[in-house]
Amino acid sequence: MRKKYGFTIMEVMLVVFLLSVMASFALVQFNKATLKSREKSAIVQLKVIHAANEIYKARNGHFNRDSNTKGGPLNLDEINSSLNINLVSNGLTFSY
Repeated sequence: MRKKYGFTIMEVMLVVFLLSVMASFALVQFNKATLKSREKSAIVQLKVIHAANEIYKARNGHFNRDSNTKGGPLNLDEINSSLNINLVSNGLTFSY
């Protein structure tokens, strides 16, 4: 009788299938973790802006302006300079 040295095609297909199922679960969890991290980053940045705006109000008697000289919303550089903070752009856009 001939000795068997290897795997059958069914065994290989089963292993590939199981690995692909496990990889799909890992990818879903990775995407959830990435989204949660971005949400936390946005919350932290908004809290920093809020705190800086409260300090601005305490010093000047009013809140910082919410539009630039052209009437459009403030961009990150304008927020940083007017509130004297240093936020780094993370690709998120905040609307109100």
